[in-house]
Amino acid sequence: MTIEIAVDTLSEERKGYVIRISGGNDKQGFPTKQGVLTHGHVHLSRIALKKQHTKKNKKEAAEYANLLAKRMKEVKEKHQEQVSKSRRLSSLRAFTSESSQK
Repeated sequence: MTIEIAVDTLSEERKGYVIRISGGNDKQGFPTKQGVLTHGHVHLSRIALKKQHTKKNKKEAAEYANLLAKRMKEVKEKHQEQVSKSRRLSSLRAFTSESSQK
């Protein structure tokens, strides 16, 4: 985030000095960041942040869809178990009622 500039290009009497520029705000008032030097780059960094948020939202949506599918599968299996159990019990009841009538 720091820029170092050799001063000898500016004047001969300060030959050998190096100036370090760091921090501050740009012309639009945004904090300076490494690699962000012009208005276009500031705009690009906003787009990058938006892409990060979008990527995060897509990831969360995918996780939610997987969780929902898992829960639906569990509910379906539980329902199948209950149906098979009720069929088994109803067939036992029918069998016991037939044998008791004879």
